Amino acid sequence: MRAGRPGKALLVAVVMFAPALAAAARAQVAPCEASPKVKEALRSLPQSTGDSQADQAARVGALKALLKRYPNDVFVHTRYQDEAIGETVEERDAVIAEYRGLAARHPGDPIYTYLALRARIGVGTKERIPQLERVTGSVPSARLSLVRIYQSTNFKDPDKAREQLQAFIKACPQTLSPYNYLRSQAASAFLTQTIAKLRVLLQARTDAEALNYYGTLWAVEFRGTPPSGHDALRKQVADDLKRLRTMIGLAGDRIYYSVLQNGYKLANDAQGEKWAGQQARLHAPRGSYYAVRDEFLKANPYPKPADPPEKRKAFAKAYADASAEWVKLAPNDVGAWFDRVGALRQVDGASPADVEAAGEGLLRAVAKNPHGMSFMSPTGGSSFALVVADLYANKGVRLDRLPDLVRQGIPELELLRTIGVPDDLYPPLDTASSLNAARWYGTATVADIWIRVKDKDGARAALTELQALADKSKPKDPTDPKYAVQQRTWLSRQVTYWKALGDFAQLDGRSTDALTFYQNALLARAEPPPGGQPDDLGEKARALWKEAGGTNEGWQAWFTRKDLFGQPGADVAAAGRFTKIDKAVPEFDLTDLSGVKWRLADFKGKTTLVGIWATW
Repeated sequence: MRAGRPGKALLVAVVMFAPALAAAARAQVAPCEASPKVKEALRSLPQSTGDSQADQAARVGALKALLKRYPNDVFVHTRYQDEAIGETVEERDAVIAEYRGLAARHPGDPIYTYLALRARIGVGTKERIPQLERVTGSVPSARLSLVRIYQSTNFKDPDKAREQLQAFIKACPQTLSPYNYLRSQAASAFLTQTIAKLRVLLQARTDAEALNYYGTLWAVEFRGTPPSGHDALRKQVADDLKRLRTMIGLAGDRIYYSVLQNGYKLANDAQGEKWAGQQARLHAPRGSYYAVRDEFLKANPYPKPADPPEKRKAFAKAYADASAEWVKLAPNDVGAWFDRVGALRQVDGASPADVEAAGEGLLRAVAKNPHGMSFMSPTGGSSFALVVADLYANKGVRLDRLPDLVRQGIPELELLRTIGVPDDLYPPLDTASSLNAARWYGTATVADIWIRVKDKDGARAALTELQALADKSKPKDPTDPKYAVQQRTWLSRQVTYWKALGDFAQLDGRSTDALTFYQNALLARAEPPPGGQPDDLGEKARALWKEAGGTNEGWQAWFTRKDLFGQPGADVAAAGRFTKIDKAVPEFDLTDLSGVKWRLADFKGKTTLVGIWATW
């Protein structure tokens, strides 16, 4: 009996401490990557339809169901975080609160500690860094979060980023996830050795996950090889493509043909590139809109300023015809409808049905994707509603919709359309200048709309606001070179303001006033439109001059004056010209439509043409 008591005591102790032992077991080192079942479940999440709000809701719902099946899986949680954070600060704050609560309910568990820290990257990141470092031994993924931080603009530290990458790859040698970070790594022995490891890994993989890393493999190999060795690399890429073409099971993957198209392009195989592009459009038509658009513009480049009007009209017609097909490929894509609206605005004789369909199509797409496109335009400012109102006013279509569109559009000018949630990894946007530009362009559009539809009261109110905005942009000293850029902005706005005032005066039957206002606009204008482009302002002013009995000699004598608005002298003008800026380009991490990630380091040492939709 006495001999049996210690055994009972031990049994009681084990029972008593069973919850603690279970918690300790869960607190062991997290896996390097998701299990095959979890990977397949994540790959099976609802695909994008182009309706970002509905798509997000569907994926978040599916991930919540997955969390019930895999409540402690770090990879399901991180994917849930990425989807649930969405595009608003409110959504991000809700996720932060949710994971702060989970960490509190799992004290001492490094996985939940990491998840709570990960949710807060971008909000007090400086404090997150040492906290993340403390859990790297238990959660390898924490190292990749640190790489992300150290590759950002505000916390850039190439050495620490490389150290964390090396440590992760050493701990998880078969895992692919760290290799996409190689795009931001500078040339080094580490980069050469590591990209060679990636090639070995991919040659042994036949699964869909591996597809995502071929773009990185090829990009880094070409970047690290002098031009004399590129022919050998092209042959190597061609061999990769042959191997990929044998993986029939991957053909259903949404990025399979995009990867092939990219590879054929690198291999200088035009026929293969064309075939892969056709297959991509066939299997994923919505995602092919941008590729189709690029192909059109390659075959039909934008007219040059000096091209004759006939050529410009022919391009506008071809662009409008092509855009009708683009919106069929991507019926929920804001960019496709924005292209369609812009194309129809330039076409003479566009049918009212097409104009209305384009305007309402754009508004529907924006409603489904409120954060889907960041833009700033001289037409509409940052308001899609004003873009549509401008189209209708210019084409005389659905004029009954104008009051509602303007009422909707003016408040939109106060909302900066941005993609993604702002965070402290990158410098903040210059919101003051962005809002100023949005208000200016939007108000100018409103004034033009009301003048076109002969609404004098609406035009008068918009012009009053436009004058106030123009006055705010006037530089302190227009002769000082340091104000050269501001002076050009002010003069440009004076042209817009006085032209609008002249249009309103003509609407009001005041021809002499209109002539004066047009003359002011011409005096503020730096130079007339390039040859071949119509000079609407000059033609209006000269027509009124002739109506008033003015002669050609008088017109020329008046037109040579450039002193009224303090046009900049040669020294100021020179100071305002484009010059080389000695300023580092901020780090970025973007995924293209093929699923390939791009970082600043991918373009190091290369002459790069960057097309910018909006920087405001």
